[in-house]
Amino acid sequence: MGGESLQLHRLIQAVVRDRHSEQSDEDQRRAELLVAAAEPDNIGTDPGSWPEWAKLLPHLIFLNPAIGGPELRSAACNALWYLLMLGEYRTALPLADAWHESWLQRQDPDDIDVLRAADQLAVAHSRLGEHAKARRLHEDILGRRRRILGENHPDTLTSAHRLAIDLRQLGEHEAAHQLDQDTYDHQT
Repeated sequence: MGGESLQLHRLIQAVVRDRHSEQSDEDQRRAELLVAAAEPDNIGTDPGSWPEWAKLLPHLIFLNPAIGGPELRSAACNALWYLLMLGEYRTALPLADAWHESWLQRQDPDDIDVLRAADQLAVAHSRLGEHAKARRLHEDILGRRRRILGENHPDTLTSAHRLAIDLRQLGEHEAAHQLDQDTYDHQT
């Protein structure tokens, strides 16, 4: 790592590409930890960190978060928020979709990174005007978060708010109002 950016030497990149030996698996793991440690902020939402995220993202994608370990999955979720905050919905959508699908097959559906990727996928759909797709995802996420985290957890309340937005965009104003009221009641 040099200065303000992460650079993988070509030799390390070649070793990481060759994932067939036990040694390359260890090298892959080390590279994943290095990339995760190089995150400029912990959730990708600070505009001051966006130039650093822009430098880190190609390395993260190169390491393939779809099959990476937990630190790389977490970094990938933060990178998705960076893309969403930047307004790069069309860039975030296929990444979130691929990562979510892969993690869903390998992890428990209630896993925090699976839920985060689903949420980011739903947000991307919503921002692109695909509210029916976003609604299906947000309904599932809300149900899981209510069960796992409880009604009053900030992530649960955020999920409820996002679902209400989708309902409103789909013309279901009464259902959206009821969900917003319920969310408000759980905040106080």
